[in-house]
Amino acid sequence: MNKLMITLLLSFSLLSFNLPKERVTLTDKAETLNTAYVTAESGLLCRGKPNGKVIHKFAYGTEVEIIDYTDIELIITDNGEEISGNWVEVRIGTTHMTGFVFDGFLSSDTYYDLDIEKIAKLTPAHFVETFNKKGLLLNGTHTVYDKDLNSINQIILNSISEINIISVTKFERPKTKEKAKRKEWQEYCEWANYVKIKYNNQILILFGAKVLEIGSKKAFEFDNKNIHFIIAKSFLKKTGTLTEELSGCSYSNSFLIEANNNYSLVSDYESENNYNLSLAEDEGGYEELTDVVIKKDTIFSKVKQGFQEGTGEYKLKFFESNGWKFIAYDTIRDYEGQW
Repeated sequence: MNKLMITLLLSFSLLSFNLPKERVTLTDKAETLNTAYVTAESGLLCRGKPNGKVIHKFAYGTEVEIIDYTDIELIITDNGEEISGNWVEVRIGTTHMTGFVFDGFLSSDTYYDLDIEKIAKLTPAHFVETFNKKGLLLNGTHTVYDKDLNSINQIILNSISEINIISVTKFERPKTKEKAKRKEWQEYCEWANYVKIKYNNQILILFGAKVLEIGSKKAFEFDNKNIHFIIAKSFLKKTGTLTEELSGCSYSNSFLIEANNNYSLVSDYESENNYNLSLAEDEGGYEELTDVVIKKDTIFSKVKQGFQEGTGEYKLKFFESNGWKFIAYDTIRDYEGQW
């Protein structure tokens, strides 16, 4: 046997002993499911290999990236219910490390399979959507939180201030963990995303109810000065069910006027409760500001509406009177049908 043949045989032998363990990729799943969410309330154990040593634990509600699928099946009993599935390989956080978890406790649908109250109690805060957008922080007292959402400080603002929005929590949460369990008629406005902002060269984490993200900004010439109409959204919970609507917490966009770098919410001139103008935007309908006309010391506009029963509109006029005020009038409703 010549040297070349011996070398080839040795090489083949070494390759045979070092081939990785066979893994069968389930292509039908791999094409449709790249990420999933942990549904195990006590957390999902991650192992170095199927049925191997535990190397990590994913909390309830954590989004995990699936790297590969195996044909190694597993059937377990949880609270008297039989759950079947396979071992899948996942990435551990944002690292290059991977491990294996049982996919019987993974779901691709957060809306139906995750419990928001359990997330608030069991899942560490995870900030996402790093976009560095322009925003506003309303005046008043604000509690500052650490990365685990424990209150650590307070700041007081005497006026609405410009900020940069860095990121938000992946899931909406209550202001305190004690309020994580909602009752049927509990105030839903106590829920929001926490927001990481940059203010006065400081990075702060705040509850999102009084943090606004600027959505649109239109310039006008009024009373020999430039002003801007601003539509901004807060990070309050978006209403989506009848219970939430009846609780009095519907999602809406704030309306502000900026003049000479001073920002103002616009309050109802005829209301004693200092009601501020907002434009609805939820599953029940929307409102859109249109047809702005300036006449002397008054600004006129319309608000077009769309809602489940039909369409509508009303008119507005804005003016300065110890701050910016509005008056709503000429409401029209066009009902297309009844429930």
